[in-house]
Amino acid sequence: MKTAQILSLLKWLLLSVAVQNHSFSLQASFMQRMAFLCFAALILSSFVAWPETELLLFNVFQVTVFSLSLAFLVKEFKALQQWKLAFQLSELGEFRKFDTVSTYKIEKLWVSDWFCAFYLMSANSKGKLKRVETVFVFKDMLPDSNYRHLSRILLSVR
Repeated sequence: MKTAQILSLLKWLLLSVAVQNHSFSLQASFMQRMAFLCFAALILSSFVAWPETELLLFNVFQVTVFSLSLAFLVKEFKALQQWKLAFQLSELGEFRKFDTVSTYKIEKLWVSDWFCAFYLMSANSKGKLKRVETVFVFKDMLPDSNYRHLSRILLSVR
């Protein structure tokens, strides 16, 4: 292990003694799939707004772009079926995935009754936080009590 990873792990262990960590395990859900299908429908419906023309080259281009978009969305929808995320979140906003040693700070994006979103923030070489990933959590990914607890933690951060 690299020295930075060891220090990061030690920091996480020291914080976990003083601050309570909460474990969450997310899997693909019905609401997540429906949100993806709405997003895909929005993208695919934009092809209706393309102008009609009799140019063969433009029509070939339009069909090619539509086919590639559809193929990409089908591939991503299939990958969504196996999506999982297991992580620990401290009450201070420290986020750690179970399969990595890296820790992230979180920044709340949106919290509602049926949907939460937050950014994972990582420090760059200059110490400035930058957004690494966006995590979307739908209510049906977790039991009700866990979703409420996650929402409370997100609302208390910053």
